[in-house]
Amino acid sequence: MKDIDTLLFILREFASEQTFLPEAIERQRADVLREMDEKKIGNHIYADLVAAVGPGTPTDLIDAQNSQDVANAPIEVIEALYRDLYHPVSTVISVVGDVDPDAVIALIEDRFGDWRPEGTRREPSSEWELEADKISNLSVAAEPRSRIGTALSWSLPSSDTPLRRLVALDATLMDMLAVEALSARLRSQHPDTDKSNLRVSIDDGTNGYRLVLIVLVQPERDWVASVSNLSELACSLHSRRFSPDEWRAAKASTLASLHNRARAVGSVTNVALAGQLANAHSRGIWVFSPSELLFHATKIFPDLDESRGNAWLRDRIISGVQHLRVETPALSAYENPTEIVRKEFGSQSCE
Repeated sequence: MKDIDTLLFILREFASEQTFLPEAIERQRADVLREMDEKKIGNHIYADLVAAVGPGTPTDLIDAQNSQDVANAPIEVIEALYRDLYHPVSTVISVVGDVDPDAVIALIEDRFGDWRPEGTRREPSSEWELEADKISNLSVAAEPRSRIGTALSWSLPSSDTPLRRLVALDATLMDMLAVEALSARLRSQHPDTDKSNLRVSIDDGTNGYRLVLIVLVQPERDWVASVSNLSELACSLHSRRFSPDEWRAAKASTLASLHNRARAVGSVTNVALAGQLANAHSRGIWVFSPSELLFHATKIFPDLDESRGNAWLRDRIISGVQHLRVETPALSAYENPTEIVRKEFGSQSCE
């Protein structure tokens, strides 16, 4: 318990007793500016992507990676921001491990029991919401050192609101099934492409909105083929949805994945678990163990046919605003690379 008490002491000092000495601030400012300069192109590309698929959300409006304030922000402003953000009511402490809960609670009370807020707590802005009408159907990153890849995405409002545990459990499994089904269809289009270059993900709420993302990485000169392939995939999702065979395969692969995760749960570090718990608590969402997901999946999957999968596809995936993202240095020589891609993209039809 001594180690936990020491860590709590450090956390308390970090959360409420930071000093803002001029020499320390300037030393850290120089480090941050150097890191920002090293990552400038990547940060710019990422910020451009967020602005394209998630306009109006916090990650878009607070472009911290490219902030112009770092070089000139006075110590008084930095300290005021610290006092605004670090408040007891905003704090989550997660302790994971083979410990006595009562003893840990007593230690936390001893270190944090007298903590009182300073300054005025900053409330989240109600204006930070996805502005779907500002999402265009296409964006391009064509800097000479651009990453290489083409992505198809759908953005829609997050379901990151308090849900009953069973409803949230069902939703988690439906997203897992959708990722498996989408991944299988993408792989069927590209049987010779390394699986690491074919990625499907669903993020619901981490950045203030729901983002379904399908990424295809191919040689930079193959961006035309990538645009064509992802356009074909989008059309297929609207026209023929998930087949019975695709849905059965998605259930089988999801169950296999959950079995593997349940067996490997002992290898997950306490730090990783603590981070998951803190994130879930701060967002007001549920967190599920692999064994709980597996138990529920084995119970509901036998009666979960493709009609449920297609309803989920319709309502929680392709109902979002569709966007095509092309990132390739192959277009860096063009004055207006977006128009070059738009001409190609415009030639892709679902008819």
